[in-house]
Amino acid sequence: MLFSAPCPTSSTWYVSSYYDNRLRCLGAKHVPSNLTSPTQLIEVCQSKHPDALPASIHNVDEIIFIKNHSMNGACSGLYLPSGKTFTAANLKNLDGMAVDYLPFNTSSGTSSTNSLVVVSPGMKPEGFVSYITPGLANVICAMWAT
Repeated sequence: MLFSAPCPTSSTWYVSSYYDNRLRCLGAKHVPSNLTSPTQLIEVCQSKHPDALPASIHNVDEIIFIKNHSMNGACSGLYLPSGKTFTAANLKNLDGMAVDYLPFNTSSGTSSTNSLVVVSPGMKPEGFVSYITPGLANVICAMWAT
């Protein structure tokens, strides 16, 4: 019997089972330095695969998995919508999942700190434009495995 790969083979993906007891495909994609908003990361991930979205992070095991697969320092799907105060209640995930894991001090951000970067063993608030402008940033993209 032949088994198909649970994640696309057209680019690099890693299979994770650390959220919701379901397999998720996680992979990094380079972020163009001319973007102006974290919401544009949706298009970046969909250029990796049409079903991919910036990854929401739900537990420490996912953070460790990301670090162990060379995606440490990449943007996550957690962001602060424009014009909002930096509080836990105002943070959103670009994939629409609940914000249920905040491994950072929520008093460490400002209204211009609108992107969250995975820095194992947690996450770090960053200003999106200043973080991606040097041209070295990646985003962690995710989709459910098939």
